[in-house]
Amino acid sequence: MLTHLKISHFALIDDLDLSLDSSFIALIGETGAGKSILIDAISLLSGSKSSLEKIRTGEDKAFIEGTFILKSQVNENFISELLGKELSSHTLIISRTIDKNNHNTIKINNASASLTLLRKVMDYVIDIHSQQKDAFYLHNENQLNLLDLYLKNKSSAEEKKIFIDYRSEYLNYQQALKEKKEKEEQAEEISDEETLKKNIAELENLHIAENEMEDLEKRRESLSNFERTSDTLSEFLNYYDNAKDSLYSAKKALSRIDDEETNTLKTQFEQAYYDLDDAYSEIKNIFESSEDKKRELEEVKDRLFTLHGLRRKYGYTTADILDSLNKMKEQLLLIEDYQSAMEKINTKIFLSEKKLTDLADKMTSIRQKYSIDLASEINKTLIDLDFKNALFRIDFFKSDRFNDDGNDDIVFMLRANEGERFLMLDKTASLGESSRLNFALKYVFNKLLPKDVIIFDEIDVGVSGKVGISLGKKMKDLSVDSQVILISHLPALVAQSKQAYEVKKISENGRTYSLVNPLSNEDKIIAIAKMIAGEVTDEALDAAKSLIDK
Repeated sequence: MLTHLKISHFALIDDLDLSLDSSFIALIGETGAGKSILIDAISLLSGSKSSLEKIRTGEDKAFIEGTFILKSQVNENFISELLGKELSSHTLIISRTIDKNNHNTIKINNASASLTLLRKVMDYVIDIHSQQKDAFYLHNENQLNLLDLYLKNKSSAEEKKIFIDYRSEYLNYQQALKEKKEKEEQAEEISDEETLKKNIAELENLHIAENEMEDLEKRRESLSNFERTSDTLSEFLNYYDNAKDSLYSAKKALSRIDDEETNTLKTQFEQAYYDLDDAYSEIKNIFESSEDKKRELEEVKDRLFTLHGLRRKYGYTTADILDSLNKMKEQLLLIEDYQSAMEKINTKIFLSEKKLTDLADKMTSIRQKYSIDLASEINKTLIDLDFKNALFRIDFFKSDRFNDDGNDDIVFMLRANEGERFLMLDKTASLGESSRLNFALKYVFNKLLPKDVIIFDEIDVGVSGKVGISLGKKMKDLSVDSQVILISHLPALVAQSKQAYEVKKISENGRTYSLVNPLSNEDKIIAIAKMIAGEVTDEALDAAKSLIDK
């Protein structure tokens, strides 16, 4: 429950420090006194959008802080999980500051928080109901979840297991559909079978080795260098061949000389001649072997020409080309395996749909069973609210597809008056009837998953005094599980509250202020008497006391 509320410089509220110690509180006061300002401030603590217009004139910022003592352990567990730590003494302190630059400072238990986190946390704490804003129960998209919330709290373990089994099988079904889609998308990206076979054969016939192009390019560079050397050797051999006979004739002529003066030189020349001839023979051998390297170079060039011709089609590097070959082989296998794989997947989908149909039908039966109980509770509550001729029911429709909740579509229907036809909730009732209907739904579902604080902002619109007494009693019953804060002008409704606060507007020193004061039991009786008669009379006081005693 909300136990403490601080508000500074917010709209007409200058400085409010309010302690709240009751589970059923009524806020009363004349129209425009500032009751809705209090609700707006609490709404900001719930994560509603801020507005610069709410900062009090002449001030730089507005501040709101609320202290909540949580009663619901379930809600507290969810909040602790969101915050990443347990609450101390079940206490949640929310503060929000808005400055004139529209900057928001949000804190949860003194730790900075985002607006998104605030909304998630406070969704477990506060439910603000107003005639204009609260249409949650009227929207069809929420109604199946509401019914499931009801049966979750009422159904047996065996019945709950059917819902668990369905969701497990639904995941299998979704996975099978995903596999089928992926297979179909892969098939769309694959070339035709004949082209694949032709391209695979083209690459396989070349017997491309790993890194072959890169290795051949290095070899070509090495052989190209040797080709230039070979040309120089050829030039040398030509020159030597031209000089060889002359050198031989010179050696032979020199050998005919026989005297001491030339013998030593003759020996040197002959040795040099034979050394040259040996070197010539070795160089010639090298040159002759270069012809093999020339042939190798031509072979390398031819191979590279062939491999380079593949680049535009399959990729620049050898690895790219081989990767393309592997992918084409995989695609060919996929084509060959596609039909078989699709048959398996379609069989899986068929069997899964069969299981889902069986489980979904069982879920429908369970839902229909508990929809009767839910409708009975709501109709009983409507009768208690003097909506005696109304009749609530839940209609079922089968969807043509499965989702994670089965294949049921449901609609909450209401016949507002006897003899009239059933209509969807948002098309049925008058303003007063809509208030009672909305309250009946909130009353039943809050018993299942109570909020710590429920705020009713003028739910009494279009509601008579007699209905107000019934509505007040239901609110008193609601306050057993949740703190109820009520804004109302209806005496019969206010009379049922445990604590009343009067909101009034005063003008002082050229400024207007909204003040909030708790009323004693006697002041509460006087306030209700004024609401009944417009002034305090003995009859009005007696009527007020009578309303409180009912």
